[in-house]
Amino acid sequence: MPRAVSHVVVGAVYHPPSADHTAMTSHAIDCLDTVARDHPHVGVVLLGDFNQLRDVALQSYPLRQVIKSATRGSAVLDKIYTNLNDWYEVHVVLSNIGSSDLNAVVMTPKHRSTDRGQDVTVTVRSQYLNGRVLLGQAIADVNWSPLYHMETCAEMTEIFYGTVTQLVYYYLPMRIVRRHWTGKPWINDQFPHLILCRQYALKTSQTARYRAYRNRVQRMSRTLRRK
Repeated sequence: MPRAVSHVVVGAVYHPPSADHTAMTSHAIDCLDTVARDHPHVGVVLLGDFNQLRDVALQSYPLRQVIKSATRGSAVLDKIYTNLNDWYEVHVVLSNIGSSDLNAVVMTPKHRSTDRGQDVTVTVRSQYLNGRVLLGQAIADVNWSPLYHMETCAEMTEIFYGTVTQLVYYYLPMRIVRRHWTGKPWINDQFPHLILCRQYALKTSQTARYRAYRNRVQRMSRTLRRK
């Protein structure tokens, strides 16, 4: 899986020569939209026997039709529409399989580099539970009575925000951390740590421990995405 792709959706299509072009493309795009709403970084592979389907809408999705060689006689009937074309080698058209009158089309993924990419430094606010608890206690202990003796709302607002901001920066300071350049913005520091624990349990054949961490990773992923 390319790191930038969260999921891959594969659609198989047969479009008879006499079928309604608009109905087919509308159905395909509606299906893709349904998946993309839940998985914005989805990879798409739409393939099959398209015959003479008018594909302007599909190519504007945008998907790229990558099959250029004839698959039946001199016609290109079997096609692949995808947004993952950069991850695959040039297709190969082979002889037909069994009694099929259509040639077989094969696409193989490119060799994946062992380079894990580059890390970047980002500034994030500390989210440690102990700091949040102490922050809550500190705010509760603040004597807010001077606010009620201010003459204007602007003065009250300035004192309020100044006090809260000072406490936030004290108990939850900003930190510089290293993240992978393709890392999603919703990931916090605890999430990759859980993944490391899960992978270690899997590698060392600790089945029960692996399942426990797997479930925690899945629950945290859903929670962080929603937030």
